[in-house]
Amino acid sequence: MVKSKTALAVCLVVAAMFPALAVEGLPDDQPQNEAEEAFLGTWDMETEFQGQQMLAVMTISMEDGELAGVWASQGMEMVMTNIVVDGDNLTFQRTMGDGGMVMDFDGTVDGDTITGKWITGMGELPCAGNRRE
Repeated sequence: MVKSKTALAVCLVVAAMFPALAVEGLPDDQPQNEAEEAFLGTWDMETEFQGQQMLAVMTISMEDGELAGVWASQGMEMVMTNIVVDGDNLTFQRTMGDGGMVMDFDGTVDGDTITGKWITGMGELPCAGNRRE
């Protein structure tokens, strides 16, 4: 009977400690869940604008435990803000130039492919891309 009580006490202590260890043990540059991990990396993107394909590179990483991103297109690098992952859906914003037009992105990832759209004051623009190897 003493062994059972001791074993139970050890189990309770370990169970009580495990959540704390799991939370404190996550490095700041690791995704918090599989959904975030699906979007990490570098993506070659294309946006259709007035019948032309505008090329860009989207890079999503983890910084200090938060998703961070940069959208590079036409010689400009724009910081991605308000990045939200919900399952296989990604939303974020970027601003064109200093004080320029804010554009909202809404897309879905399927493996190494992402499809979505830019939502702007001038309407919606289709956008798609592939993850770099």
